[in-house]
Amino acid sequence: MRSIAIALSLLLPLWAGAVDFDFDRFLERFDETKFIGAGAGFSHEYDDELFGVSIFGDLRWEPAGFGFNVPLRWLVHDGNGDTDTVAGLPTYDWDEARDYVRLITYAQYGHHEDEVYLYFGDHENRYIGHGTLLGGYFNNIRLNHPSRGVYALLQTEWAGGELFLSDVAPPDIIGGRAFIKPASFFDRDSYANNLEVGVSWFSDIFMPETIELDQQTLARSANRVFDSAVGLDLSFRALALRWWHLTPYMDWNLLRFGGNGLHFGLRQHFDIEVKDDTLSILTTVESRVYQRNYSPQYFGTFYDIEKERYYGGETKYWVHSSKNNLGAGPWYTGWYGDIVLYMVGSFSIGGSFEWNEYLSNQHLDTADQGVRRGRFTANLFGDLILFDRLRLGLFFTRADAGRGGFFDLADHPSLLSVSASYAINEYFSASAHCSNGYRLHIYLDPNGTLRDRYRSEIQFGLGFSAGYGF
Repeated sequence: MRSIAIALSLLLPLWAGAVDFDFDRFLERFDETKFIGAGAGFSHEYDDELFGVSIFGDLRWEPAGFGFNVPLRWLVHDGNGDTDTVAGLPTYDWDEARDYVRLITYAQYGHHEDEVYLYFGDHENRYIGHGTLLGGYFNNIRLNHPSRGVYALLQTEWAGGELFLSDVAPPDIIGGRAFIKPASFFDRDSYANNLEVGVSWFSDIFMPETIELDQQTLARSANRVFDSAVGLDLSFRALALRWWHLTPYMDWNLLRFGGNGLHFGLRQHFDIEVKDDTLSILTTVESRVYQRNYSPQYFGTFYDIEKERYYGGETKYWVHSSKNNLGAGPWYTGWYGDIVLYMVGSFSIGGSFEWNEYLSNQHLDTADQGVRRGRFTANLFGDLILFDRLRLGLFFTRADAGRGGFFDLADHPSLLSVSASYAINEYFSASAHCSNGYRLHIYLDPNGTLRDRYRSEIQFGLGFSAGYGF
């Protein structure tokens, strides 16, 4: 029954924390599960109350898997009377090409630890390389903007690479990383073959430089540029014991439109035998030095909203670009640390803490002109399976946590997801979830000027599902 119970619970919108950890790693590998099911329930979105039904399936033949979900929602109550419908279905559910692409929940070949891994679906907590340029990335934080991206991985004893597309309808961020192990060309069994050299390149091909809001029509117009970020990295697996892996690394990244930064880190992996099971512990510590117009993990968790409105109403590109006269300035410092504990088939729990120093100025902080200060980000996640029936999940990340209330979801970048599912029997399950996302809002500032920004909105739902495995 475990396969059906877990499969049904995977329909919950649960996110992993912004830590370089595959959320489903604590679940078992594909076990040839094949099931088709249906669900029904109530949800809240915008100011609307909706009733929905869905038909879903998950077909797995090791090492491949494919999932689909066909959701239909009917408007029950329109709080503001501004939702257009067709046959009771809100038009915002089916008015873009991406609304049809989302019917494929995922397609996958292999697993992240295999030599070849291909994936199509949501990007939840995606890391490329050491995650210093693109890390902790989510492509579905904007509400009513379902996205399906692509990730491909090739890793051999001598070379490999990663390919990334944030979306396919159409793509925004594109890029990847290639690496080689120089010593493998001479002696693949030598200790020197633990050295890995990589190069990365990423670009948002629709990167907005500036965005203007028409005060009459409220239409937004963007001046878009094609620019990119590049990186070089070195890592060396110093230890590879049965119970302990230790890998120091160094990354240098350059925002071609801004500054550059250096990252020095140490990753460890411990496996501890606990009775008849294994407890795995992952840790990372990292220090950074960087110029003022550089951001560690530029393509991060909140990039999809930050690229349009970052600080001072400006785009992220403009804040970091030399065009705004910010300048590279002196070098600043920061650090990062995380820890994850997981046991396959039972639980995973982890968190991270990040602190970065900035110089306050008109773009980065209007409160303290010219004063150095730090901003920190905190993350926490947990996932637990009990009795092969009950699955509980929690995820919370808070950016710029030094300002405002820690759980202030409305005015500071934050993501929250709480979920629970219970397998009533082999065929039926019940689930509930509460989470937030971001939607563009237009408001009137104190000077009487219309402006726009992304604001957080809470969504929640309750439903029942039935599935049949074969």
